[in-house]
Amino acid sequence: MAGIAFKLQRIVSNESYTSVIRGFIYAIILTSGPWLIIVTSLGTLSVYSTFIINLPSRQLFKILLVNVYFLTIMVTGTLQLFFTRIFADKMFEKQREALPNVIMCNLIAALFAVSIVSIPLLIVIDIPFDVKVLTYTFFIAITVAWVLINYVSASDSFLKFIKHYLIGAGSSLLLGYVLGYFFSFLGLYVGFILGQVYIAAILFIKTIRVFGFPAKLNVKDITSKLYYSDLLASGFLLYAGMWVDKVIMWYGPSGIQFNSILFYNPHYDDVFYLAFLLSTPIIAIFFIVIETDFYKAYYGFFSRMMRKGYWGNLEKIKIAGVKLIKCVDSSLRMLILVQTIVTLGAILLSRNILKLFNMSESVDTLLAVVIIGRFFQMMMLIVCVLLLYFDLRKESIKVYGFFFVINLVLTLVFLQAGEQFNGLGMTIASVVCFIYATRLLRFYLRNAIFYTFTKRELPYATRMERRIYLHKTGSFGRYYVKDEKPLINP
Repeated sequence: MAGIAFKLQRIVSNESYTSVIRGFIYAIILTSGPWLIIVTSLGTLSVYSTFIINLPSRQLFKILLVNVYFLTIMVTGTLQLFFTRIFADKMFEKQREALPNVIMCNLIAALFAVSIVSIPLLIVIDIPFDVKVLTYTFFIAITVAWVLINYVSASDSFLKFIKHYLIGAGSSLLLGYVLGYFFSFLGLYVGFILGQVYIAAILFIKTIRVFGFPAKLNVKDITSKLYYSDLLASGFLLYAGMWVDKVIMWYGPSGIQFNSILFYNPHYDDVFYLAFLLSTPIIAIFFIVIETDFYKAYYGFFSRMMRKGYWGNLEKIKIAGVKLIKCVDSSLRMLILVQTIVTLGAILLSRNILKLFNMSESVDTLLAVVIIGRFFQMMMLIVCVLLLYFDLRKESIKVYGFFFVINLVLTLVFLQAGEQFNGLGMTIASVVCFIYATRLLRFYLRNAIFYTFTKRELPYATRMERRIYLHKTGSFGRYYVKDEKPLINP
């Protein structure tokens, strides 16, 4: 994400309206591009597919689309934080020759994991063989796109990629509609997948051109970073928490069985994707405002920590810390204000929005509940990103873990209470975990100087013996002392 932020800083540096709009569009595509494709596709399908394919074919297309995205994002999302952290470390250490190895190891691991999950599923699922082959191709294309978009965004080529991404997204819809008109479901599916394959191919070519191709895969370079394995847990819990309520609703009383394995819940799924579409502004604003302004304050604070002789500049460090806290507070308030306006507007216009997407007005209450839940869910994710900026990995695991458990339990509880309570479990879980994550972040920020001195091995301090304690500050590395005596024996 830092790569996106660096480029966005350059785009919006002249502070003109045009540059801000460009930055907003780029941020949306790079952070939500694949999601926007599925949301747009499902919306377009609901409106126009009645003219080209029958109801069972529309249901099959929607189910395959949702399940492919669900399984691929679970796999790639689990791996994402782990590999991008290694990638960021290599960039910071100026080990550019190691970057292609990280990217290819990530891609191979993701493709292998997706294949392990998808192939057995496609073998037992009751659909035609040609559809199975197309679906596996779809799995591969989406996996490549999910993985490589993170790395393209860290390069100078991502602005050029925007054009190709839009071409691929438009081709998916146009080819799907045209081929679907002549060849029914199979034509629609082939046309849509061709656009996704184009995006995956362009991403792969751009990545190789920018970073190169590793002469030899060095898996040991990745396994040596297993102290970041808690990021794998964070990634899994994050996406499991975001999807657990949907899986429960698929197989719940209001879910519809398409065949022995595939279930779906059209009302809940459509409302969720619509709520996601309405939450994309906060994602873009986050990367434009938080990751530009926040990073400046963040860098100002830690750059003072890393300088030699910082012991004599404690007042300057405190001033930088106050600026950091003010930046976080003002940015979060601004994000909450903007998204509150969007959320209230969407709730007030919910019936009009449902008509626009050809959805039943009977789900307007569900839409309001899910929109509110999605709002707090996005704020929770933003706060957790800030926690990871400060390397608070255990804290982020706690937040994601609580979110998964609360969402799971409350969704099951409200499922027994009736359909009028659908979505309430996810909303309550999002509100609770947002408050919890915010409290963790504020506690750290209030004690940032202490935790920085005690948890980080600063450059000149690491050249000392690890058993030498700095009695003037009361700490060194991860060890603490009181009256020059260690409280924790190294």
